[in-house]
Amino acid sequence: MLPAPLGLAIIAICCSSCSNRQLTTFRNPDYPGASYRRIVVYVDTADLQWRHDLEEEMVRALRERSVDAVESLRLMSPTRQWSDSERMAYLAENGFDGYLRLTLQGIQVHEYTVPSTTTTTVRQETKPGKGSSSEIARTKAKESTKQTVETKMTEGYVAHEQRLRYGAYMIDAASGATSWIVLHELVSSPASFSSAIADQILADSVALPSAGISPW
Repeated sequence: MLPAPLGLAIIAICCSSCSNRQLTTFRNPDYPGASYRRIVVYVDTADLQWRHDLEEEMVRALRERSVDAVESLRLMSPTRQWSDSERMAYLAENGFDGYLRLTLQGIQVHEYTVPSTTTTTVRQETKPGKGSSSEIARTKAKESTKQTVETKMTEGYVAHEQRLRYGAYMIDAASGATSWIVLHELVSSPASFSSAIADQILADSVALPSAGISPW
């Protein structure tokens, strides 16, 4: 759920599209130059395994780009309920200025046909003519060649690929306002999503690379 102020202002937010990666980004005009140095990544889902895996993937992508980031599961136990205000207060108290919230917004199943294939293998086997070793040269003409042709057909089939639609929201820990949004259309894996989002975060200067990343 988006913070209430953003819900009214989103149409006025400046938009830029990155078609090569199917990314669309939005900047909150009240936070035109907001950049964050320490970020907590939070995946908004009740599925703890999926949350763990995607948070880990996103943090890895950010840290590989020298952005100081940590998974929310390391800081905020899922055994207790956290309100949005409690999360923001906890982050601010512990020196985090950015809160990257990831959501799965839709799933699309792409259907495609794999065509049938035919493979032909030709084998040749040469049998020497009969005779003693001293007669080999004279028996070359008597050699026989056996050729085997093997044809294998693989039937075509219909395959399915699951594609995911993600959204990422950078929230300012001090104010609780959403300062930046990126939508990623129909990606096939969390890894490709995380890499594209991390690149876009740096391209838009939403996060600043750090010389020293906190160990976690």
